[in-house]
Amino acid sequence: MEYLGLCANFKVDNTPDQQNYIRHCHESNEIFLLLSGKCGFIVNDRHYSLSKGCILTIPHDVKHCLETGETPISFLSTQFMPWVLGEEKDNLSVELALELFEKKDDPIYMYRLEDKSFAFIRESLKRLCDLKGDNLCRDYFVYMNPVFLEITCNGEAQEGHAAQYTCGNARMSALTDEIIAYINENLSHINNLNDIRKKFYYSITYINRLFQNAVNTSVWQYVIMKKLDTACDMIMNGKSAQNAADACGFGDYSGFYRLFRKYYGISPSQLKYCTQKPKMIG
Repeated sequence: MEYLGLCANFKVDNTPDQQNYIRHCHESNEIFLLLSGKCGFIVNDRHYSLSKGCILTIPHDVKHCLETGETPISFLSTQFMPWVLGEEKDNLSVELALELFEKKDDPIYMYRLEDKSFAFIRESLKRLCDLKGDNLCRDYFVYMNPVFLEITCNGEAQEGHAAQYTCGNARMSALTDEIIAYINENLSHINNLNDIRKKFYYSITYINRLFQNAVNTSVWQYVIMKKLDTACDMIMNGKSAQNAADACGFGDYSGFYRLFRKYYGISPSQLKYCTQKPKMIG
């Protein structure tokens, strides 16, 4: 559906490409409902991780950008110009829209929906895509008023986290901090990069780029170095090398031994002769 000041779209993207989703803003208010897949989304200075059932309310003139992941995505979106509300005779439309889109002090951009709310809003937005006739503006808000109300009453507000921009590209320093915190807290359970990818919904290539920019190393290099650093502390505090390797999630001792010699230049057993913690050389 496209009409002066109003539009609604349904899209399936089986091969999401970040080049097709640039950071932008427009004069209309927008609602974005993710139907399937996983992706990220930056609205203003906040970053959100989306999965099925997440809905965004994006006010006019606010910069935003969809961040693609590895999975295909499908979504419904609708936009309406603020001035269209001025033509509405129904004050409810104005009040509900203002509640969602005009919060200046503490804006909320994302809500998580329960299954019933998701199904209701999905069907309402699908109907918008097929609207025809002479009273499109009136009919648009016949469907949208319940959507506004459903989001306001039953949506679970999500805060997201701070996003930072550099040279026009989204550089999410807060997301990098979040991934680092996750690694530090789950060292013994992280066995490969897929464990991190599944947690944060981003491709390994994208996560590596974040790490390269932030800490000048790949994400897996960081994981290995953190595991070795933790194991080194454990051994120096009296734990056996085998137990330290197991506690840090190394699958076999021989692999741990080779990596330890590579990064420290000595074997784990030689740590007992060190008066201070050795520095990594690898």
